[in-house]
Amino acid sequence: MKIGATILAAGESARMGTPKQLLQYEKTNFLRHAVDAAIGSPVDITAVVLGAHFHLILPQLKGKPVNVIMNDQWSNGIGTSIRSGVNYFLTEHVDVAAVVLMVCDQPFVTSQTITALINEFKRQETTIVACWYRGFASLPAIFHRRLFGELLQLDDDSGPRPVILRHQFDSSAIEFPEAGFDVDTPLDYERLAAKNKT
Repeated sequence: MKIGATILAAGESARMGTPKQLLQYEKTNFLRHAVDAAIGSPVDITAVVLGAHFHLILPQLKGKPVNVIMNDQWSNGIGTSIRSGVNYFLTEHVDVAAVVLMVCDQPFVTSQTITALINEFKRQETTIVACWYRGFASLPAIFHRRLFGELLQLDDDSGPRPVILRHQFDSSAIEFPEAGFDVDTPLDYERLAAKNKT
């Protein structure tokens, strides 16, 4: 069973004021940290969706075994990036059975997290396995190929939650409260630095 991963990294980072994909974290940056989490797991093929600040961010992927997808519609919302990544696997890798959707601003997501999702997906033989935090299931999450069509129908500004909710009785989740810490603002980044010092 081949597994793909799509890292959603096309956003403008307007609330941060600088591309958060490039923020320093653990001797690397957020984007490369997310890439390392994917390629260090049992994922077979990793794709990265870029958009805003493309020419600044692209050099960070040099030497990484990833496929880069340019999303020209990034300003319309995360749904466009999900569609870009899913469509890549739908058309270019017909043997991929499922795709992990990830974002690059969840610094506590590691290869162990992605491995746990994939192992649960294979064990349960379900349509979705998501991370459970803040009282709901969300990203990172793995979606069976038969849901690719539904992911392609997401609104431009919609994340995958409508698909997760629609299949809540045919899905599973792993407890991972750390995934609830994402970095959107300079204050979030300061909080992350404080956490790493403790």
